[in-house]
Amino acid sequence: VANLSSHKKGWDARWEEFSRHAERGQAVADRLLALVDADTDAFHAVMNAWRKPEDLDAMQAAVRGAIETPLAVMETSLEAMEVCSAMAEHGLKASASDAGVGAMCARLAVRAAGLNVRINLKDLSDEAARRDYLARARVFEQQAETAEADVLTRIALD
Repeated sequence: VANLSSHKKGWDARWEEFSRHAERGQAVADRLLALVDADTDAFHAVMNAWRKPEDLDAMQAAVRGAIETPLAVMETSLEAMEVCSAMAEHGLKASASDAGVGAMCARLAVRAAGLNVRINLKDLSDEAARRDYLARARVFEQQAETAEADVLTRIALD
């Protein structure tokens, strides 16, 4: 949406504004792609730790990684929603549906990562940390729900 908006006839003076949004969106996308690899690495670390059940410290460190990585996905996806919101408000109205789809995808990413957080919490022995991680995941999920609703309201295609 940012790229399409920056090239709209008559919006030449807003080129830099939309370029900033496009660059931020690309940076978020790049971080999310890197987190895909980090999540794979975290999964492998847990699998390797399960092979050495006597090393409880290594297992707990691996589990924390398998929780913290999807939490980072959740947080980064919320940043993507900020870009979607800006584009829903300021971008080319003919591309508003793209901002809505982006927000919906970002919310789904938050929810899916939240599932990964929850599945790994059962293997974390630190009860206080489990509560903290779960609370963070719930906050991110609520923020994603609110942000998605905001974007969809902004584009109001009905």
